Amino acid sequence: MPPVVLPREETYASVQHPRDLRGHVRHGEMHVRIDHPCADWIRRDLHDPRFALYANTRPDVYTWELWRLEHDGVYRLSNSWPGKAHAIGPDFARTAVEWVYAHDTRRGYDPLADVEEHERQLARRRDRDFSDFTQDWADHYLWPALRKAGLHRHVPTRSHGGFR
Repeated sequence: MPPVVLPREETYASVQHPRDLRGHVRHGEMHVRIDHPCADWIRRDLHDPRFALYANTRPDVYTWELWRLEHDGVYRLSNSWPGKAHAIGPDFARTAVEWVYAHDTRRGYDPLADVEEHERQLARRRDRDFSDFTQDWADHYLWPALRKAGLHRHVPTRSHGGFR
């Protein structure tokens, strides 16, 4: 039986995360959002603005926590790291991103297929934009120049493999 591949949930263009998780989790006022470039690096590398980095400031716990806003509007804890053992910075962002990719891969998400699909979409968009550009160039510059030179009668039409 082939493995079941789960697509990633539909993502948002941007998400405004609350300053703390009050009302979302128990002791939510102790979970303070980190406005640090590290949080931006994590969201950028994951291509998913639903992730937010919070510090659990309870003295007995004190951890860095990666929360994800799920499709049902609920914040769920993805992972946490001891705050004293991990300094916030590029190494921490890399660790968090690697953890999320490993976790999602174990759940059946195929990042390679996602990247390939993204590349195909970019290629289609590039081809469409180039096609529009070449047609506009032909219509606005080339065709009038050929008409002015009296050569437009010698250009094959689209039905005969030409551009007009």
